[in-house]
Amino acid sequence: MDEIVQTGRSWRKVRSPPSSVLASWQAIFAARSEAVVQIGVLAAVWQALVEVAAAADEACEGAGRPAPKGRMRDELADELVLQLLTTQKSGTTLCRGVDESLVRVLPKSHTPQCGATLRSLTHHLALIHHSDVIPFWHSVPSAVPRHGLNLLLMPFPMDVRPSSFSPAPAPPGNMDETRFGLFEYRAGGGGPAAGEAQRCIERAREMVGQVDGLVFPELALDERGRSDVEHLARKEGVFVIAGVGRRPVDGTSLGENLVYFYATTPQARDVAVAFEQHKHHRWRLDRGQIVQYGLGGRLDPARSWWEATRLGRRELKFVTIHDWFTLCTLVCEDLARQDPVAQLVRSVGPNLVVALLMDGPQTAARWSARYATVLADDPGCSVLTLTCAGMMELARPVAGVARSRAVALWKDPSGGTTEIELPVGSRAVLLSLARERDEEWTSDGRRHITEGGRLVLVGVHAVTP
Repeated sequence: MDEIVQTGRSWRKVRSPPSSVLASWQAIFAARSEAVVQIGVLAAVWQALVEVAAAADEACEGAGRPAPKGRMRDELADELVLQLLTTQKSGTTLCRGVDESLVRVLPKSHTPQCGATLRSLTHHLALIHHSDVIPFWHSVPSAVPRHGLNLLLMPFPMDVRPSSFSPAPAPPGNMDETRFGLFEYRAGGGGPAAGEAQRCIERAREMVGQVDGLVFPELALDERGRSDVEHLARKEGVFVIAGVGRRPVDGTSLGENLVYFYATTPQARDVAVAFEQHKHHRWRLDRGQIVQYGLGGRLDPARSWWEATRLGRRELKFVTIHDWFTLCTLVCEDLARQDPVAQLVRSVGPNLVVALLMDGPQTAARWSARYATVLADDPGCSVLTLTCAGMMELARPVAGVARSRAVALWKDPSGGTTEIELPVGSRAVLLSLARERDEEWTSDGRRHITEGGRLVLVGVHAVTP
């Protein structure tokens, strides 16, 4: 395996395939008339394919990431960054020679350490087969500290009432309105969210010295709130992950449910990365949930109610911040309905998956913990779920189960599951996360100390401004 590693490094340095790679490629080309199903029994061809893939993987170490502090990028690194930038309109890929409708190649953070799949063959490159989820890769050079980061969780709004839910007009079509309906949820406001976040940032800094990011749950903000929080983030130099709801522009159209990301660079606060990612699956309120949240006076429990939001092109946005930290976000049902997004998340293996929810308490016994465990086991992501305090309070406990104040849940591969509670009187929770370096192995036997490492929970602080 040392020979393959050296081959990859040589390939990167001289920018032309070494002789061993050319020999392997000749063996592959010679078998071009063989049926694909026969490749597995043609040992020489299979070995050549693995050797080419491994050498290319080693050559692309650090692909798509900002250069570590004090280190200059080499020529290939610059080309890879440029390739990511030039493929933003149609979805990101590092591959120029294969049409993106067939496969894409993306940077990678984690190699699964259980099972044996094609994802087990590489450390640095992720092969993405065609799907209806289009990936995008964003890079934000940031002042996130080398050993970890502090996230301020804002479980806004603090108060959700049944009156926030209401029936929505049925669209033209053949929906059976005796069995199904559409509902609207009035998203949170503007000034109160930004003002409260400002006070919580100030208090959190008194406690730990630095705040790196703000996280708001699903549908926490309306458009005014998004604008106010963006202004706050630019002023305070933090990144923001926030659930945003937009009302329909008229009485017949559907609203929007999306996650908004915003970050500035430490060198220039007026240079920012900002994007939106729409929810992939509508929320369905069935009888059980209507009763649990006390919505029966607003929505008929005899019908199933679907969220009145539009579904557009399915996209998944990855963000790399600093040279070691990559995250992606999911919105509620997108975590539970893993088809088709889970395969993409597993292929890239981001350090952190943030799931924004409109849900009850985030206890270890509930659905969100089960699906977080799936991604923590394979490929080794840390997962954070966050709901709003208002929905936590609105949810009626199941018989025999004590009421919980867990607004968030943390799951990582090594530390297990942690319920994050919001004490009475507190308005936010500060999480301190540390980078834990670990070694990972590919199925062909190459060892690598993970570029990003694992994020582990090392501190939880209630914030009372």
